[in-house]
Amino acid sequence: MLQMALQILLIHGEGIQTHWWAVQPVQRPAIPSLKNDTWSINPIDQFVSRKLRSEALHPSPQAERSELIRRVYYDLIGLPPSPGAVQRFSHDSNPEAWQNLIEELLNSPHYGERWGQHWLDVTRWAESDGYRQDAFRPHAWPYRDYVIDSINKDKPYDTFVKEQLAGDEMAPHDPDIFIGTAYLRNGIYEYNQRNVQMHWELIVDELTSLTGETFMGVGIGCAKCHDHKFDPIPQEDYYKIKAMLAPVSWKFDIPLATPAQQKRYTQQLEVWKEATEDLRKQIDAIVEPRIQSIQQEALIKFPEEIQAIFAKKAMHRSPYEQQLMDLANIQLEYERERFNESTSIKGEVSEKLKALRKALNAYATLKPEKPTPAFVVSDVGRKAPRVMLKNRSGEQEIPPGFLSVLESAPLKIPSPEDASTTGRRTKLAEWLTDETHPLTPRVMVNRIWQKHFKEGLVSSPNDFGHLGQAPSHPELLDWLAAEFMDSGWSLKHMHRIILQSATYRQTTRREPGPNESHLDPMNRLLWRYPPKRLDAAQIRDTMLYVSGELDITSGGKSVKGDQPRRSVYVRKVRNSPDELLKGFDSPSGFNSTPVRDATTTPGQALLMVNGAWIMKRAEAFARQLQQSHGRNMEAWVNHAYEKCYGRVPDSAEMKLATAFLENSPENLVPAELLPDLCQILLNSNEFLYLH
Repeated sequence: MLQMALQILLIHGEGIQTHWWAVQPVQRPAIPSLKNDTWSINPIDQFVSRKLRSEALHPSPQAERSELIRRVYYDLIGLPPSPGAVQRFSHDSNPEAWQNLIEELLNSPHYGERWGQHWLDVTRWAESDGYRQDAFRPHAWPYRDYVIDSINKDKPYDTFVKEQLAGDEMAPHDPDIFIGTAYLRNGIYEYNQRNVQMHWELIVDELTSLTGETFMGVGIGCAKCHDHKFDPIPQEDYYKIKAMLAPVSWKFDIPLATPAQQKRYTQQLEVWKEATEDLRKQIDAIVEPRIQSIQQEALIKFPEEIQAIFAKKAMHRSPYEQQLMDLANIQLEYERERFNESTSIKGEVSEKLKALRKALNAYATLKPEKPTPAFVVSDVGRKAPRVMLKNRSGEQEIPPGFLSVLESAPLKIPSPEDASTTGRRTKLAEWLTDETHPLTPRVMVNRIWQKHFKEGLVSSPNDFGHLGQAPSHPELLDWLAAEFMDSGWSLKHMHRIILQSATYRQTTRREPGPNESHLDPMNRLLWRYPPKRLDAAQIRDTMLYVSGELDITSGGKSVKGDQPRRSVYVRKVRNSPDELLKGFDSPSGFNSTPVRDATTTPGQALLMVNGAWIMKRAEAFARQLQQSHGRNMEAWVNHAYEKCYGRVPDSAEMKLATAFLENSPENLVPAELLPDLCQILLNSNEFLYLH
């Protein structure tokens, strides 16, 4: 206990704050100059090589081209190369063949789908409310498409951050920008929670912690109840960041449309309203009193203080009261949505209502299609709710601000007279993306490195604090961060640098020797390229690809898992995920997931052997082979190996596969056994792992 107390005192002392590596200014270090260095291709290699030499280790040879192309295809687009692509690259004598391949993949629409999924994991995106009811969110998908499109266009990362934190303040009339604020809306919602104060507190607290982890790689949530025990983050800092986000309000009346589109809709809607005014009044006279009665019954289930807020006029509600009312009102609107006229209205009134509905339906061609509602947030208004810090010292209001270890000056946020928001989130976004901010660029380049090498230079990508891991190559991390900002915050630029390095091009096919096993058994110093298992999305998408069923349509509403779309477009329901994706550790979306698990379980084996979905893919794969090659068994095997592994089988594999097809104990013909052979290939380690 004494040792821990001393550690805490040291961490919160002035000296340790100034020595926390993660908050030091990003500086471009000198590139190491190494004697007799024939291996390095770019600065990355020089940093890595110096570290290897310091431990008397050496890098691995370059991977064969068939290994490289499979690796980079999966890394950049999440799909395997076609047999033709492997052949072309393997025999391409152009010195720029590797660079050309990288550019081809970076320009593929599949690049955004793959790397967009990484960001969606971090931001805990899902399409359902969570908790017990877990209702589907039909209008959440545009955020997913926004992320994919932004990455495909190589939107500067600083702009990408600003749009997600404050897109409504930056461009309130541009749906392609303000949809980014769905990041602030993707959290958990409990549809029947009557304790509205607690519910809203949970929502804003989760958003505060998430923002610290996502953009700064700092667990500021640990400072909610007391000063951070290990990092120099006092409790007051948590509430400063919370105050930046506290004014947010979920919006339900903003269309995902441009002003011109909204104007056309409104004009046509007025035509329909005018033509149907009398009919609608008669319908409302029947329906509205019943709905309002049901809503009133729901309202009285809330605590008295919430009922009192509803009774107030809007001008008399505080910003916080308005937020509570907006949250509670979702439940009242839910009563409207589920009101069933056929079961709630009977007798003559029911017959009259049906006749009125029929008459109203005659004007259906006049009624325009309503724009998709924007799943976004904005502020509750120009005035922010108070954020109070309550502890043993008493209670005090905390103004908006930043982490004191990085910014000690008081924050001033002038609100323009014509603004409808507080402007706080814009200030937060500007602070995070200022080139003097040490955490934002480091955190993002570490995420990019992590996805290419299985593990980041900092192996705890959401925690750059004292409880996280120190960087394996601190100078390389800073060099990458400086390069990232100097490139205009370009993700594609960082891919190019990393992928063109000799470090990335090392082979996986090297077993650790005595030195590696003793000095670096986890390969943190990168003496070889790390073997990686395909993740859930890659496994599912590759099965659809090899079976010839993959639908590569981009964007749009999500589909059920039985559809052959890419996994990023499969409905992401938190409590009811797709069976295959769940089985291979796809995150549920309850929390930020910077690193996907790669477990090996009996359930996975049973799913791969007995799963109906996987068996159908094997059958489709077999049909495709027969359609392409008739009854030629050797052609079946060759093509199957090329699609699954990116190579042809050797003589022993060919002999074994044809013997399996020819020698059935049940006297089955080869064509009947081909689906079994296909399923064997889909279950193999070579299919599931990048070696």
